Formats: sequence, C-alpha cells, structure tokens
Amino acid sequence: MEKKNKKLLTLKNTQINKNSLFTHISKILEKRKYQAGMYANCEVTLIYFKINYYIYNEIIYISILVRESQKCQ
Repeated sequence: MEKKNKKLLTLKNTQINKNSLFTHISKILEKRKYQAGMYANCEVTLIYFKINYYIYNEIIYISILVRESQKCQ
C-alpha cells in the first residue's frame, strides 16, 4: 500500500491526522499547565495569607499582654 500523505496514519482502515492529533493534545496540555499554575499560585497566596494572619494575631496578643502587664505595675 502506497502512502500519498505522510501526515496520515492508517490503523485498521481508520485515518488519523497527526497534525490534528498533536494540536488537540497540545491544547489539552497547555490548558492543564495553565490550571496547575493557577492552583499553585492560589496555594502560595494562601500560605502567605495564613503566615501573615498568624504573625498579626501573635503581635496583637503580645501587645495585649504588654498592656495588661503595664496596668498591673
């Protein structure tokens, strides 16, 4: 059997366009990569938020303790 178009694969009488297959797979990978980046960015933002929240609460707690200790003196 002679191949006229090298871009086509024949698999049990079914033709698959390699370029179309590659294009669709590339789009899927790019979309997933973008989604993974967004998820990672969101998680990093939450990490910083939680760290800042913890530090803020500790500072408030310590400032209350200092104020209360100054009242007792």
